Formats: sequence, structure tokens, C-alpha cells
Amino acid sequence: MKNVLKSSSEKITPLLQSVKDTGITVLKKSSQILVQMAVASTLVMAKGFDKEYWMERFQRNPMDSLYNQKELGLLDKKIQKTILENLLLRKPWYIIKNYHLFYKIDHKWYTRLLKETMKNNPKDRRKFIDSPQALLLADEKWGMSVMEEECEKDTTRIFNIGYLFPYKYKEWVKKRIEKGIRDKPTEAMGMHTVSYIIDVDRAWGMRLFEKLAIQHPERAFDSLYDFVEIHKKWGMQLIERVATKFPQYVIPNLYLLIEIDSQWAKKLVDRALLQSLPLKDLFSVIEQSKDLISIDRDWAIPLIKQVGKKVCVDENREDYLSQSFSIDISVLISIDKQWAISLLEVILIDSVDNVFTSLFTLIDIDRDWGMNLIAETAAKDSWYVMRDKEDLLKIDKKWGMSLIARALQDKRYISGEDFEFVISVDKIWGMRLIELLAPKGRKEVLTKISFLGTVSPQWALDLFLLSASEFPYKALAHAKEVIKINEKRGKEIIMTLALEYPFMSVSFLKAFNQIDVNWAQEIREAITRVGDLVDTLMHINDLHDSPDHIRYKSIEKSSVVDLYDMIVYGREEIYTSSYKELLKRFLKKLKDSNTDFLSFIEAHDYRHLGVFFEAATSYGDIDKVILNISGMNRVKKIFTEFLNKSISSKNTHNIVALTEVLLHTKNGELTQFLEKRSIDLYKNMSKNTIKDAFGILLQYFFRYGKPSSVHNAFFHSLDKNKYTIPDLTSVPSEDLFDQKGRNIQQYFFYNDADGHSTFQGFLARYQKDDQWTIDEGNKSFVLIQSTNKTNGKQMLIYANRPGFDGYDNEEQDGVEDIQELMKTENMTPSVIVHRGHSYHVQKTIQHIPKNTKITSLGSCGGYQSFQSVLSKALGSHILATKGIGTKFINEPAFKVLNETILSGKDVIWSEVWKEIADTPSVLNKYKHLKDDPRFSLYISPDQNFGASFVLRLNELYCERWGFVCR
Repeated sequence: MKNVLKSSSEKITPLLQSVKDTGITVLKKSSQILVQMAVASTLVMAKGFDKEYWMERFQRNPMDSLYNQKELGLLDKKIQKTILENLLLRKPWYIIKNYHLFYKIDHKWYTRLLKETMKNNPKDRRKFIDSPQALLLADEKWGMSVMEEECEKDTTRIFNIGYLFPYKYKEWVKKRIEKGIRDKPTEAMGMHTVSYIIDVDRAWGMRLFEKLAIQHPERAFDSLYDFVEIHKKWGMQLIERVATKFPQYVIPNLYLLIEIDSQWAKKLVDRALLQSLPLKDLFSVIEQSKDLISIDRDWAIPLIKQVGKKVCVDENREDYLSQSFSIDISVLISIDKQWAISLLEVILIDSVDNVFTSLFTLIDIDRDWGMNLIAETAAKDSWYVMRDKEDLLKIDKKWGMSLIARALQDKRYISGEDFEFVISVDKIWGMRLIELLAPKGRKEVLTKISFLGTVSPQWALDLFLLSASEFPYKALAHAKEVIKINEKRGKEIIMTLALEYPFMSVSFLKAFNQIDVNWAQEIREAITRVGDLVDTLMHINDLHDSPDHIRYKSIEKSSVVDLYDMIVYGREEIYTSSYKELLKRFLKKLKDSNTDFLSFIEAHDYRHLGVFFEAATSYGDIDKVILNISGMNRVKKIFTEFLNKSISSKNTHNIVALTEVLLHTKNGELTQFLEKRSIDLYKNMSKNTIKDAFGILLQYFFRYGKPSSVHNAFFHSLDKNKYTIPDLTSVPSEDLFDQKGRNIQQYFFYNDADGHSTFQGFLARYQKDDQWTIDEGNKSFVLIQSTNKTNGKQMLIYANRPGFDGYDNEEQDGVEDIQELMKTENMTPSVIVHRGHSYHVQKTIQHIPKNTKITSLGSCGGYQSFQSVLSKALGSHILATKGIGTKFINEPAFKVLNETILSGKDVIWSEVWKEIADTPSVLNKYKHLKDDPRFSLYISPDQNFGASFVLRLNELYCERWGFVCR
């Protein structure tokens, strides 16, 4: 070692001595560095290879052996093998990645190790197959058998590894590639696959793809870059041949063609547009206007205009343009503003998404035109209007408000946030709009009652009372908020609800007690009494086949108040015979007590008088009630007070009941009084909903009643167009079928004894008719289909099985299952049928789609629910009953209706009703349905004054406030 250092020093010293004094310091430092480097180098050389160090390092981290193969090679072969075998325990496929290293150490060992590693790691098999050279180098015969097996399992595997085989296997590889193409030709033109196949045999591969490209043009365009990369001229010629035969692929791939050669792309586009291309491809020209102009503006603009004309006249454009597409409006405007406006009117009108994405752009082009286009498009989808409501108001507040009002009417569900928003925009407008929306958003009226109360207490309570009739349970849950708005009226409202829904109210008694102990006790006593009365009524109904002395024994000692309350609280469930007996006993007890109906109803604050009048007119007993009142002056007094209370409470249901009285009473003096009183009230009222209600009443009476000649001038001056009764005489056949010629119906059954019995009768009606098939394969619902398709019409009736209706916590919900299926199959029922008790009817109504054309409420007292139906589907024709609904009428009646619908004829209700009336009864005691006294209480849609009334009243409300009625 000393000799080495001495030698190094002797070599450096002469250099130091030759340096001048000014550089001595720098060179001294340099010399020190050089000395250190020389010493280090000499030490390494002296030390030699440290075997122990590298063995320890490779054992600790076998991966290092791959990065230090020179050092690995200096170890004994046995040690090398041990280190690499340890490596494969962690990364078995590394034997493939570094197969030359393994092979160089020991061929036999490598072969054995490779086979064992593949066998022990089947999940990594594909990694081994990716290197055929490694397999063949180990054992050629074995390697080929492995590749044969792999290529049999996956014939396209060879596409990506064929070029890796040694040259001598070329013919085998080519045959395998040809077999893979026969099995899956399109996969041969996948990403990078083209170049791999070409690498096997260039000339052979090019011929192969020339044939494949024609057979699979779409994939040929996907591989456009691969073809050009192989040989630009050949690739362009190949694509040009494909484009000539399949021009529809040119425009969608325009961007790729331009990148290769813009002049060549122009030639292909010109040639393609001479063909009869589908609208989708033509429209792509407009979508890619910017790219076309970038090629050659003078060439592109006439071309784009020409295509625009073709798009505008295409008969199928609505099917495509209703989808979302991408256009740069500013580019079209830069071409020609007027031409662009004409084109945009056509291509945007059915694309709501594109219009609302370009709101301000459209306004900037032409304000009036843009606003009209946006308004027209907005009518197609309320979701976009509500999403961009703030932007619409920024463009023009009044205009935006009109779009929002229409959109909210279209919304399936109205939220409390919607209420808050419209009030924030404009309080008066918002209040009127909420009144219009309230029937559809009744649940939200209840949950947002505190907020509504801050807007206007009286108005909020009116809305609450209307909404409570549909969601009484939820209304009772908000008793505290209602009472906080106005304690006196709030308590009255909750008391009324509690009496109407006594069984429901029991669960709220504890909450009522926390509000006011004495008031809660009153409710407890009242609902217990009403509950007992309704139970008594239901018991009487159940005994309808028993002798009177048994059937009516439970009411022998009932008071006059009890009898009245059984009629009004049990209105929806009362049987005709039960009603007749209760009324007879009620009037007799009044007479026996030397009092009359006026004295009685005054003592009870005219409670539920509208319901009582409606029942009396339905059963033809209104004059019996009137005769019980002593003297005409007292008769006039009761109706005067009834009118005053109806007006003050804005109760339009009472106006409908009053109209029924006008049309059914035979008391001429009462008719004249009501006629004059209604006219005077109408004349002296300012414009409001109640004034319009009287206008409709008077118009209806003028058309169907017996108005006196004294008021001829008034009736002729009444605006007939304004107060016209909507035409519900017929339903056009085309409104009942979808584009596939299907009439879709949904029936609702419920899980109680009546529901199960009715469901079986419903099935039996169709099981006996070979014109229908029944699919009962689904656990939660059945599908009944018509089999006669001679006129191209078909009927599909979906009905949930009772027990799977979602109201008894069953695992499956038949109603929801049907609706999910309809959503998937893009079906909407045009006919909805409720089959069940009246207390289930609101469950059915909540599922009515807005485009429903016919709704059947076969439940008892279904006539009462017309307003709820119309709040969901304005304009729906409603079949209902004012009395008891029975399967013995419902089943045959709907069978007749369905046969009429299937015939393809318009449903003309007068004709259908006559046919139903003449249908043989299934009951032996009646020859025809019309002979069954219950049939007389069924109301056909054209005779449903209540529905017509609400429909027109809603339209007038919209007109008065500038809303668009939906």
C-alpha cells in the first residue's frame, strides 16, 4: 500500500512545482482532490470483488440482482440460481421478463423452473403467454403446445403476440391470425392490433385489411390512423374505397380525415353529401361547421347552408333533434345571421337542453326571437325552466315569471322551496300561483304552513283546510303550527279534521293535550262519538240482507244529531238503503220534536250542510228536506246563510252542491229564489274565483235547468265563451293509444277482504274470454293483454295483486313494480282504474300521470274526489259514483268500455253509457245493469258537472292571473 501511495505522489509533485506562485493555493486544493480520487481508486482495485457483500445484498433484496447482473454473474451458479428462485417467489412472471438471464445461467434449470412457475401461478398465465420467445427458448415442442392451447381458447390472442414469434413460425402465425379474424373480425382492427398484424407479414397483412375494411367500414374508420401510419398513400386509398361504398361514415369522422389531409377530406365530404345520408350524418356537418370552415371557408359555407336546408325539410328530424347535440351557435351566426336564425328555429325547438345551454346567446342574437324560441321550448320540459329560473328572470322578469308559472304546473311534485321562491319573486303573483298549485302540492302546503302564515294568515289557513282533506294525517300532525297562526280558527280547523277522521285523530290526542288540555278533552269526546257513529253505520251496511227490525235496531234510540252525523260523516260509505232509512228517521225525529231543519242546522252552525245537500240531491230527496222547513221564508233563510258561508270560506264545493239543488229541486219558488240570489251575488262581486264559480253555475243552469223568463236579458248577456262548460262528451281514439298502437291501463287493488274479492272477480271477467290472455308469472302484479290485433290496436292492463300494494309492508310493491316496468318500457297509462274502498282512493290518485285520459273511481262516493283527480290530470274524463261502488257494475261496465276502446272508435260517452246500461247483469234479480238501482248513481264523464265545473274554474283562474293552464 505504501508503494502505491508513493507512486501516486511522485506523479503529482512535478505538476505542483511547475505552477507559478499566484496559482499555488488553487492548485494545492486541486491536488488534494486528485490525490483523494487516486487513493480511492487504488483502494478499490486493491480490495477486489466483495462476494459476501453482494450475496447478503441479493438475499436481502432479490430484485437488485436484475439491476446488477454483472455482479450476480461473479457469484457461483448455485448461488445465482438460489437468488433468482427467491425472486420468483415474489414476482413469478419475472422469469419471462428476464428469460435471457435465466437461460444463460442454465438452460435445463430455466426450462424446469419456467414450467413449474407457470403451473403454480395459473392466474398469471396470460403474462407468460405474452412472451412466446421465452417459452420456445425453454422447450420448443412444449412451448408450441402451450401456444396452440392458448390460441384455441382465445383465437384473437394471436393478434397482439404474433409478431413476437421467430421467423420460422410465420406461416403458423398467419393461419392463426386468419382463424381469429374469421371468429372475431372487428377485433383485428383494434387499437395497435393493425400494426402488430402488419409486422408479421407486411404484404399479406395489407391485403388482409383491404378486405376487412370493406366488410367492417365503421371499424375501418376507427383504424384510420393505423392504416396511414403503415403507409400514408395506401391508407388513404383504402379509406377512400370504404368511404365511396359507405358515405355515411365520412361526416362523423371528419375531424380525423382533416388531420390526415384537408384537401383529401374535402373531396370525401363532397362525394358523401351527394348520397342520401341519414339526418344524423347530415346534422354532423352543422355540428362540425367550425372544422369545415377551418379547411376552406369559401368551400364550407355553401355546403353548410345546403345541408341546413336538407335538415329543415327532413320528416324524421324531430326524432333526432329531441336528443342533445353540440352546435356552436356563434359560428352559424358568423356565416349568415338570418339563415342561422331560420335554421336554429328548426333544430333547437325540440332540443330543450341546447336552448337552455345557450339562453343568453340566443337573446344576444335577437331578443324578441330568442325569447319566443325559449318560451316555446320551455313548454316541453319544466325541469330546465326551474333549473335556470334565475337566468330567465334576469332576461325579463315578467316573461320569466310566466315561464316559471307554467313549469311549476307541469312539475310532478311541488316543493316547499317552490313556494318560498315564487313569494320571493313577487308576493301577490306568488300567492295566486300557490293557490293554483295547491291542489298538486297539498302535502307541501301542510309542511310549509308556518311560512305561508307569515305571508297571509287568512290565506294560509284557507289553503291548509283544502289540503287537509287530501292528507288529513299530515294536517293533524301540524296542528301546533296552524293554531299558532290563528288560535281560534286553527282550533276550529283541527276540530273539524278530528271529527272527519276520528280513528286517525286518536294518535294525536297526546299532542293536542300539550296545546290545550280542555280543548283536547273536547276533541277526545267528539271523535269517540263520531267513531262510534261510523261504526254503527258500517254495521247497518253489513246487515243489508237482514230484516229491518234487526238491521236498524242499533239506531232505534239514536238522537236527531246522531242520525244527521251518520249521514254526513259516513257519506262516502253509506249504502243507498241505509241513507234512505237514516233520512226518514232524521226527518221524523225533527217533526216529533216540533222543530224543523232550519232550527236544527242553525243550532249546529250549518255544519257539513254542503255534504248533506249533495247527498240529498244524489238520492233525489232534496225536496223532502225542504218540505220539513216551515214556510218559504225559512227555506230562503237557510239557503241565504248557506250561500254567505260558502262565499266567505271560498268553498267552491258548496257551489257545486248548490247547482245540484237548482237542477234537482221541483220547488219552483226555491228555484226562482236561488236563481235571483245567485244573479245578484254575481253582479255585485268583484273579479275573483267565487264570482267565476257563480258565472259557471248560472251558465250551467241556463243550459240544463229551467231559468225564468224574467232574467232572460241577463242570461243572454252572460259571457258564454268565458263560462262555457268544457266538452267532456267524448275521448278521441288517438288520445288513448301510444305510437305503438297500445292502450295502457293500470288498475289499483288494496289488501283487504274487498280488495281480494274484487281482484278475483276482475280476473274471472277476462279468464272466460279467449280474446284476452292473462300473464300471472309475476309475483306482485298481473298483465292482461288483448289477443285480437286485426286493426293494429292492443290493450295492456297492469294490475297489482292485493297484498303487494305497498301499504302493508310487504317485501314487494306491485304498484311500484308496475311503474318501474312502465318507466323502463317507456309506457304511460292513459287509463287509471281505482278498485277499492273510498279510504284507499287518495293512494290511487297520487299515482295518476298528468296525461291520463280516463280515470275510474269505482269506490263508494268516488264522485267526491273529482278535484283531487283533476289536480293530477287536468282534463281527465272521470267515471264515478255518487253512491255505492260495486263490482257487479264495475266489472261489466269496464269490459264494455275496453271493447269500445279496442275497436278504434272514439269513446262517445252517451253511446257507451247506453251499451253499459243494456249489458246483462250478473245478478239473477236484475235483467240488465240499468235495472240495478245502484247503477242510477253512477255518473258518466259527460254528466259529471263537478269535474266540468272544476276544470273550467281552473282555466278561468289561470286566465285571470296570466298563467298558462296545464
